[in-house]
Amino acid sequence: MPHYRVELHSHCQGDPVDSYLGHTLFQHIDRAKEVGLDAIAVTWHRKICAVPEAFAYARERGILLIPGMEAEVDRRHLVVLNLAEGDLAR
Repeated sequence: MPHYRVELHSHCQGDPVDSYLGHTLFQHIDRAKEVGLDAIAVTWHRKICAVPEAFAYARERGILLIPGMEAEVDRRHLVVLNLAEGDLAR
């Protein structure tokens, strides 16, 4: 059975809450490749990370980029994966 290294909760530039982060989504993907990850989910706060160019960029580097968001439900943070715009009610 194959083993995969995956990070399912990460942040970078573009996150409306963690605006202090200095690395871009593309640098984030490069770093994931450097450390040997097979897949990552970038889960910005209250904003879906689904940048079309980033999916192609990640694929070219052998990384699966999973669209995600860190939603707020009843004042708790909930990581939601593999979603698109319009999947969640405000």
